[in-house]
Amino acid sequence: MPTMPAWLTHYHTVASCLDATPCPPAPDEPEMSEAVFQALVEGRLDEVEDQIEELPEWGQRKRPAAPLAGDPLRAIALAGLCRALPDSEAIAALTAVGAVTVLHCPPGGMIDDAASLLAAVLARGTGSPPVQIVTLRLAADARAKDRASEALDHAMAAITATTAPHVLLIEEGVALSGEIAAMLPAPLRLGPVDGWLIAAALALRGGGVARLRARLPNDAALRALSPGQLRFALRHRIRDRQIDELHRLVRSNRSNSPTLDDIRGYGTAEEAARRLVADLAAWSAGRIAWSDMTRSILFCGPPGTGKTWLARAIAASAGVPLIEGSFSAWQAAGHLGHMLGEMRASFAAAQAAAPAILFLDEIDSAGDRNSVDRHAENYRRQVINSLLELLDGATRTPGVVVVAACNDVDALDPALLRPGRIDRIVEVPPPGHAAIVHILARHHDGQLSGKAIDTLARRAIGHSAAAIDGALREACSRARAAGRALTAADVAKAMGLAREEPAIIRRVAVHEAGHAIAATLLARGRVHEIRAGMAGGQIMLVDQAPLLTRRDLGDHLTYLLAGRAAEELVLGSGSSGAGSGADSDLAKATEIALRLELVYGLSGHCLVRIPDPARMLMSDPGVRTQADRRLRAALRRARQLLAVEHLWLRDLTERLCAERVIVFGDDGLDRPGPDPEAGHEP
Repeated sequence: MPTMPAWLTHYHTVASCLDATPCPPAPDEPEMSEAVFQALVEGRLDEVEDQIEELPEWGQRKRPAAPLAGDPLRAIALAGLCRALPDSEAIAALTAVGAVTVLHCPPGGMIDDAASLLAAVLARGTGSPPVQIVTLRLAADARAKDRASEALDHAMAAITATTAPHVLLIEEGVALSGEIAAMLPAPLRLGPVDGWLIAAALALRGGGVARLRARLPNDAALRALSPGQLRFALRHRIRDRQIDELHRLVRSNRSNSPTLDDIRGYGTAEEAARRLVADLAAWSAGRIAWSDMTRSILFCGPPGTGKTWLARAIAASAGVPLIEGSFSAWQAAGHLGHMLGEMRASFAAAQAAAPAILFLDEIDSAGDRNSVDRHAENYRRQVINSLLELLDGATRTPGVVVVAACNDVDALDPALLRPGRIDRIVEVPPPGHAAIVHILARHHDGQLSGKAIDTLARRAIGHSAAAIDGALREACSRARAAGRALTAADVAKAMGLAREEPAIIRRVAVHEAGHAIAATLLARGRVHEIRAGMAGGQIMLVDQAPLLTRRDLGDHLTYLLAGRAAEELVLGSGSSGAGSGADSDLAKATEIALRLELVYGLSGHCLVRIPDPARMLMSDPGVRTQADRRLRAALRRARQLLAVEHLWLRDLTERLCAERVIVFGDDGLDRPGPDPEAGHEP
């Protein structure tokens, strides 16, 4: 049986006292004079407007509160208060002359119950000065934020001008200025809503708290429930139904949550995810300080590579709630004020549920305040400023780990990438052979042989995780409709896998081998994995060297063009693969060449920063000539490097053609020893 929290005795005492306190009788129905009634009938509204405003609002008259046992959400709020204020001495301390107490409340509506309950508890005391209770809620829009700011200003003015005791009841996620936060005492937390709070609320109807706690889901699962889910489960009047509904909602959440054991073969991204889970477990166990944690990570890569899956797997593997937010969801709330309110609510939910993972999808949609595009400039600036403020607050909150995802790191505002906001940036590539095997094995229910899965996985190299997952569902659906077992041909057809062409596989292998050798020779990073398939190839580097100097940039240009150089050297010509798409080798190399000329001031002949070099490329022939000259020089250098290492290039190409995926150890790609044929040209 788990150890009972010490505050439970205090909770039962307070609950009993509140339920026993007689409520003031409800006032009589508002009466309307005959004169006012007659004026209304005759339509003379202007004559009686003042009298009408003085009438009490219908439906807003104070009525007796329901017993706490019949209102579990209100009982949970009281349990949170008693956890934060665990005995009568803590309650009495609120009323001390000059006392200022800060209580943090989970978002989702608890703050209203907490404020009224706290007022009722304090009203039972005698001989103490009245306590001013100030509530600060998350602002849904700019107007609400202004009202909250005004209320806080009034409260701070009263606190500094008088010795009256004050309690600031603040929803988790409300951002205070640095000056005010420094003045206020450390907050006491009512949340998170865990098993003990819920069990304490349910026990008011009878039964032991510890026994009820044992019947509930674990704390991590309960913290993952949204306020709406909690209200939905506790709407039932029968306690067994409430508990059953909580378990059903927890199962529903888990059924859509993969773990890192379900995700294999993601290289550096998987390694970073597992390290994050291990660090979070070590922090929870008290083995490391929060300041020693990686508190934020950015996964970047093309759409469909599995960034969202990684975030969900991190949360599920760590056993903590996942709070998801995305710019498309926030913007769907409406205009700027509503959008910012939804953004704040996501951050507040993560802080209230801590320890938790806050997943920010599509973070590159925020844009860059330095963009030359002046369209919606004010909107973009306010969004990014708010995001920066919220990120600062989240990463300072113990237990909140921010996992962000984007397709294009270069589109991000540089301030977002400052250490302390984003601690680490990790590229998420399309799944490798091991990852694809794992995806296929999860879906087929034993209908495909290991050999068929291995062959399909090798042929699917280059496809995104989302594309493979969707194709598998389509293949399974077709097989079910046909009333037969799934076949490898079904999967291949659904994936659109073309018939294997050895010549294409060889060209892709030559290209990727050229990249790998150049990266090793130029120390651009450690080669972790290379892949080749009909859908294309890829190289994964870890511990990449920074691009700081003109030489660094030149080496990186050579590395980027080494794939094309290898094709020209071995096959006699390059192919469109090196230059197709905005994420291609040539696109990346062109961007770097332009930045070297026009942005970084490292060209040697121009010390001017042009904010939009791509526009200059289109409009200035001189810029095109300079960029072309630099790119051609890098291509020649790549050819020279690979010509010297032609035997290494040949051997690595043949191995990649045979294996399709090569994963290297901690030392990366090893340079072969001397060869008697090393002096011969290919």
